[in-house]
Amino acid sequence: MNRRQFAAAIVALSMSLGGAVPVQAAQWPEKPVTLIVPFAPGGATDIVGRIVADQLGKVLKQTVIVENRGGAAGAVGMNELARAKPDGYSFALITDSIPIQPLLKESLKWKMSEFTPVAKIATSPEVVVVNSKIPVDSVRGLVELAQLKPDQLTYAASSTGSVHHLAGEVFKQQTGIDMQHIPYKGGGQSIVDMVSGRIDVGFIGLAPVLNHIRSGQLRALAQTGATRNSQAPDVPTFTEAGYGDFDVELWIGLVGLKGAPPEITARMQQAITQILAKEEVQRSLIEIGFTPVAEDPSTFGAWLDLQQRGWAKVIKKLDLQQE
Repeated sequence: MNRRQFAAAIVALSMSLGGAVPVQAAQWPEKPVTLIVPFAPGGATDIVGRIVADQLGKVLKQTVIVENRGGAAGAVGMNELARAKPDGYSFALITDSIPIQPLLKESLKWKMSEFTPVAKIATSPEVVVVNSKIPVDSVRGLVELAQLKPDQLTYAASSTGSVHHLAGEVFKQQTGIDMQHIPYKGGGQSIVDMVSGRIDVGFIGLAPVLNHIRSGQLRALAQTGATRNSQAPDVPTFTEAGYGDFDVELWIGLVGLKGAPPEITARMQQAITQILAKEEVQRSLIEIGFTPVAEDPSTFGAWLDLQQRGWAKVIKKLDLQQE
């Protein structure tokens, strides 16, 4: 589906939902809306969050405030949302890491069942990158280097339990290598450390490292997905690199609180659909390595359930301890 067809499809979806929103939502929002980004500034979620907030402000004709609440692979930010009033003025952008947290941390003060799916917004490939000082240009080369230097190479990923961390651990298990995981609160500082050479390898979303790949500061060895991303056409897929069983899809979506008025949740979903129909938004997302998707709450909710079931199997296989 090309960009024009995508826009037409989601406009049609928005129109089909238009009559479903009760009149009670007509006055909403009467005050600023808070959009929690449960990660530190500079990462992929933060980049998308600011694009979404800017456009939502225009559509809703109200200020949308981005609040970065990083820490614990997104768990800190989600706790902030869980503590908010269910009045339709608090939402959060979530990623693939969020459904994983309840599987790893029994001590969490929130559960996924407390949140209402609003829309899946975009997807992006996971990439494995190395800094310019690492003398490899392929995944096989990285594996061979790690075999020569067991447990000497370091790899950066978001907090322990993030999808990037699990991707790194799955990769280690599948290839039989050892690398030291260096956790970060978000992608921004990990990129700085990779570019400077303090960290050897990174498992991260394409969006925040795209410019560093283009400049040569970081070397991308492979990307997930069935086909190459249009913004990284020279980076092979893991299948092309000979590692077809390594596939992690990164995604970003929006959730609200379970107790919020359903008509407001529906209005927010319509607003997301509306902004994703804009060519300027599609262009902004595509240029940083994302593919806009505009999934409705039902489809997105089913996807969240699927993610939890899939990662539960991975966590069991890796024998990761719950807290």
